[in-house]
Amino acid sequence: MRTPEQIPHPLSIELRDTIHCHELAELICEFENFVFGPDFACPVDSIRSWFDSGCLFCAAVCGEAVPGRERILSVMSTLLTTERARDQLLLGEIMDTDLRPWSKAEAGDRPSLYFASVISDHPDHLRTMYHSLAGDIETFLTAGNLEPRSAFAVASGEAGFGHMARNGFIPAPGGKYRGRYTLMTLDYPGARTSFWQRLLRTAELRAQNSGVSADPHAHPLVSEPEPTILEAAHGEELDPREVERRLALSKAERYRQMTPRRSY
Repeated sequence: MRTPEQIPHPLSIELRDTIHCHELAELICEFENFVFGPDFACPVDSIRSWFDSGCLFCAAVCGEAVPGRERILSVMSTLLTTERARDQLLLGEIMDTDLRPWSKAEAGDRPSLYFASVISDHPDHLRTMYHSLAGDIETFLTAGNLEPRSAFAVASGEAGFGHMARNGFIPAPGGKYRGRYTLMTLDYPGARTSFWQRLLRTAELRAQNSGVSADPHAHPLVSEPEPTILEAAHGEELDPREVERRLALSKAERYRQMTPRRSY
């Protein structure tokens, strides 16, 4: 999907689904690490292994201000792991980088969805990414006859907390992730958007059979224009162009530090 956008120059944008995000693993990893900071830093090899497992679902909106020079504008990702891993994270026994993909070998451990990231400053990007992500996850769950009943996440700031709360996530009882960040959980019938109601549909049907029906007023994707999710990382609103500039400076500095120096 390509559409023109003014920010302020003509820019072609393209939605990338999970399959095509795999090709952008390094760019996405660098983008997320920059926005969320060292407390959530993840090595690119880990991202690639998640993609290879089939349990990382991702949607990204990419743009080209200059032909052939693609950059990430928005990204959203969800991991399929297990309820045991969820409980370990909520209890502070593991970090999110210790989560492992669900596999058939763990068939006795019910799957759970980890809402890993949402970075965007554009409501239309969010809606588009939610549509893409829902289709990818639902296809995988249907093919594997999997029935997750829960989701969990870590809010890195006020904007992220507000975004997830509007989806129906609530703070988990107990401590904070790394002593600073709010842990959040979601079970049906708490889901407030069709995205999560679709993914937790087995629990939805069970609830309906017990007399609890889905919320007929649930917004299909996003309940209202979203605040800038980039605020979650630094407490400030970052223009996408400023993000690109800082990423370029960060990469240049990292490469400079990695370049071997001769000693005389």
